[in-house]
Amino acid sequence: MTEGGTHFSYLGGAGEGVLPVPPELIGPDPAIPRPYLMALNTAFFKTYIACTTPICFLSQ
Repeated sequence: MTEGGTHFSYLGGAGEGVLPVPPELIGPDPAIPRPYLMALNTAFFKTYIACTTPICFLSQ
């Protein structure tokens, strides 16, 4: 878990979305949770999309 962060901490970009996100909702340093999010994404895509692990649920 990221201490002092919110789900907005994981968003990238320069805040050019539909609605502006206040800095208080982003957290102290958005770069801190990025490696954790990348690791989760990599594990998900390798398991469920690329089927590179022995357990591939999409083919069952």
